[in-house]
Amino acid sequence: MKGKDAAGKTITAEAGSDGGDQVTLTLPGVSTQATLQSRVDAMLETKSYTGYNGSFQSWLLPVCRPCMEAEVRESDHQERDGRYYVLAVETTYSKSGGQRRVSIGKKTADL
Repeated sequence: MKGKDAAGKTITAEAGSDGGDQVTLTLPGVSTQATLQSRVDAMLETKSYTGYNGSFQSWLLPVCRPCMEAEVRESDHQERDGRYYVLAVETTYSKSGGQRRVSIGKKTADL
């Protein structure tokens, strides 16, 4: 990231490792180098997220609501096992029964 401090001087901050995607952003009105570095570190954490993204179908039990945690276990990708923040839950009913579509976000804790 690049930014300009109060004096108009350009400051830069970097994070990550060689060989990955490169993203360059310019932020106006950055007060200090430390502030810019904390923004870069937060952006790196967001961009390098390797957990699940999206939603999955489940039954009505156990109950699941937004702001709860959903535990995911994946035999093919064990590094993704863990608890994830539930962003939204859509419940549908039909003649064949009820189902929930659970949308998950960021991983909250490891198993």
